[in-house]
Amino acid sequence: MLSDSSQEQEIEHLKAELDSISRKTARAEVVAQDLRDTQHRLDLHIDKFARMHEYAQRVFSTNDREVLHATIVEGIVDVFQLDAGGLFEADLADQQLVLLSGLNLETNQTVFPLSTEEWKKLGISEQLFSKVHANYESPTTTGVWLEIGLSSVIFMPVFNNNRQIRGILVGGISEINKDVYDFLPQELISPFMVYCQQMSGIMGLFDAIDKANQAGRAKSRFFANLSHEIRTPMNAIIGMTQIAERTNDPEEISRCIQQIKTSSKHLLGLINDVLDISKIEDGKFKLTQNTFNLQQIIESIRVSMLQLSKNKAQTLLIDFHNLDNLQLLGDDMRLSQVLINLLGNAIKFTPEEGEVRLEISEFSRDQDSITLQFAVIDTGIGVSPEFLQRMFKPFEQADNTISRNYGGTGLGLTISQHIVKQMGGSIRVESVLGQGARFMFSVRFEIDTAFSSTKKEQPPTNEESLDFSGYRILIADDVKINRMIIYSLLKETHIMIDEAENGNEAVEKIQQSPSGYYLLVLMDMQMPVMDGCTATRTIRASQHPDATTLPIIAMTANVFKEDVQEVLDAGMNGHIGKPIDIQIVLDTIKKTIKK
Repeated sequence: MLSDSSQEQEIEHLKAELDSISRKTARAEVVAQDLRDTQHRLDLHIDKFARMHEYAQRVFSTNDREVLHATIVEGIVDVFQLDAGGLFEADLADQQLVLLSGLNLETNQTVFPLSTEEWKKLGISEQLFSKVHANYESPTTTGVWLEIGLSSVIFMPVFNNNRQIRGILVGGISEINKDVYDFLPQELISPFMVYCQQMSGIMGLFDAIDKANQAGRAKSRFFANLSHEIRTPMNAIIGMTQIAERTNDPEEISRCIQQIKTSSKHLLGLINDVLDISKIEDGKFKLTQNTFNLQQIIESIRVSMLQLSKNKAQTLLIDFHNLDNLQLLGDDMRLSQVLINLLGNAIKFTPEEGEVRLEISEFSRDQDSITLQFAVIDTGIGVSPEFLQRMFKPFEQADNTISRNYGGTGLGLTISQHIVKQMGGSIRVESVLGQGARFMFSVRFEIDTAFSSTKKEQPPTNEESLDFSGYRILIADDVKINRMIIYSLLKETHIMIDEAENGNEAVEKIQQSPSGYYLLVLMDMQMPVMDGCTATRTIRASQHPDATTLPIIAMTANVFKEDVQEVLDAGMNGHIGKPIDIQIVLDTIKKTIKK
């Protein structure tokens, strides 16, 4: 048996173990309760995220903006068990908050003016939407929320794809039901933030799809307008051709030819616009560097625009501020294209007896360069503030009546803006609807300091009588009408012409000819059997005495910069684009004879 002392020690030991077990049991119960609480919170979060996913699927399935907004707001109230919710559009310019969609809000108002201090309370920078910071410690006494009946709120800014604020998503407890709730919305910050981020992404995607659809509709309108614009000059060309065929009156025939020439130039302009916009979209639009005389370029533009303005009894003014005889380096053709487009639009949209003015002035100058400022000003119909925001987008016109009343495709301004941007500038517009418009841009050019004022040799005019007797050229083109046109246009020069229907035939004719037989070759690029570039390389590699020296000029409808480079790489000596300008052909022959 244990002694009394031993028994007491055993009892004390058992008491200590029981006490330890009791403490561990209590600890285990606390841990178990914590686990139950954690599981409960996790279940709540899982439920919230499952319901968020459900609402995300619902908003993805709609293509209606109002339904999208209403569904997002419904999700705020449902997912977070709040009393009311709303989606607001933040208009910083007008200092107001516009309700796009709301649920259970106790007000009929849709616009809420805000002061700068209220904007700051909402966590929104007063300068830029892009500097928005969410206000997680949402105030419960902000005036705008009390105004719409909310006692306590939680809100997050909604961002667009450019990380600029699109609006504000709000959920809250109503003033009349605040005593029913045992939590504050601020306790929901984490899942609410996730929900807002989800909805921001979906709204951004919706906006992108909406913009794509708008662009698609703009393209559809463009192609409808383009079809009309192409058919109009084509109708004139075909009609005038038929009239000329049925009359022997020289004056009537001359009138028909003049109208055909005018309509053909208009048609070529439309085609060039489409080609330019295609190059821009493909990233293949490039500028060239040429030496040009600014005064000559502007005079040429004035002459080309003068008849258009006279047809509407308008005054066309050119203000050339002390820039005479300025020789520059740059793309004169593209500069002319921009100015002709802007002046053409000004004349088109200015009523009869109105005024159109081109101002050119020096903005700055140093030893090697000059920055010129161009402005085209008119007294026409002006531009609406709404159209000002999208007028440089491709395929856009102010409205459908513009095409019906004035014509055009809506590409000119897009192309002009792209050209000016490649030159380092940007076209700016000032306009009041009904009171005219001012289009301005500044471009820097290098000054050609090596320019000599010696008068350049003038090219022969169409009236000059040229005699190329004794010379022979070869035309390689698979389209018979193209060969006929060149043959007819050169007939009066008495030059001898041989023809080839493809590149292989051209190679055979040259290889069978004696040295010096051909003055030059006009070579198409795209031909059956053998294309022009392959034919040229074959000629250059042959044993013919003129293989390396015979001038071969591309005469082709392939007019992109990469096409020009391709023919030069193949060994050709130059490039003439179709439609053919006969004066360029005559100049090419004359220069070749001189060499």
